[in-house]
Amino acid sequence: MRVFVPMLVAAALLGAPVPEAVLAQDFPAKPVTIVNPLSAGAGVDVITRLYAEAASRTIGQRVLVENRTGSGGIVGAMAVKEARPDGHTLFLAHVGTHATLQAMQPLPYDPVRDFEPVTQLFYFPTFLVVPAASPARTAADVIALAKSRPGGVRLASQGVGSGTHILGAIWADHSWGRPWGWDPKEVFALNTFIIFLALIHVRLKVRDKAFWTAILAVVGFEVMMFNWIVVNFVISGLHSYA
Repeated sequence: MRVFVPMLVAAALLGAPVPEAVLAQDFPAKPVTIVNPLSAGAGVDVITRLYAEAASRTIGQRVLVENRTGSGGIVGAMAVKEARPDGHTLFLAHVGTHATLQAMQPLPYDPVRDFEPVTQLFYFPTFLVVPAASPARTAADVIALAKSRPGGVRLASQGVGSGTHILGAIWADHSWGRPWGWDPKEVFALNTFIIFLALIHVRLKVRDKAFWTAILAVVGFEVMMFNWIVVNFVISGLHSYA
C-alpha cells in the first residue's frame, strides 16, 4: 500500500507592521531560514536541504534549514509564528502541523491565520511494511493476521498526528471488515440509542423510576465496555499506534 503526503512551505503572517524601508529592500536581504519540525537526517530533511542548496544558488543568499522538533511539530510552528514576518523565516508545514493536530488538541497557533502558504515543495511516499520474518506479504495478509490473533497486531507510525498515524488509523478502522456489515461506531451509536430510548420509557411510563434508572445505568456501562473492548479490540483486531 502506497500513498503520498504533501509538504508545504509557509511563512509567518502576523499583524506586526514591517517598516517600509525593510519592504523596499531587495528580497532576500539576509539568509533565509526554513524551520523543519521533523528530525534531522530523515528523508524529508534531506530533500529540504537539497531544495535549500538549489535556492541559495538562485537567490544569491544562503538558505538554511533549522530542525526544531517537538510536540508533533508545534515547537517548530511556534518558532516561525513568533519570528519577524519579513519572509526570511519559513516553515516546512505538513499534514500534522496544519491539519490533524488541531483536531486532536488545542494549538497555540492558528494554522490559517498565522501562516501564509508559499509553495508546495513535494510529495513523499508512505509504504506499509512488515518485519522480514512476518508471514504477511500483502495488505490482505496483514488483515488476516490481525483477525487471527486475539490481541490483533500493532501498526506503528512516525508520530502522533502525523500523516502515517492518521492513514494507519483510517486503514485500521476500515480494512478489517465490518461486523455484521456495521462499522464499530455505528454499533456503538445503535446501542447507545437503544439505552436512551429505554431510559425515556422508564422516566415516562414506569412507576419505580429510581430502580429501573439504576438498572439502565448498569446496562449502559456494560454496553460501553462491550463497545470499547469487544468491538474496538476483539472484532477489529488491527490497531494504530503512534
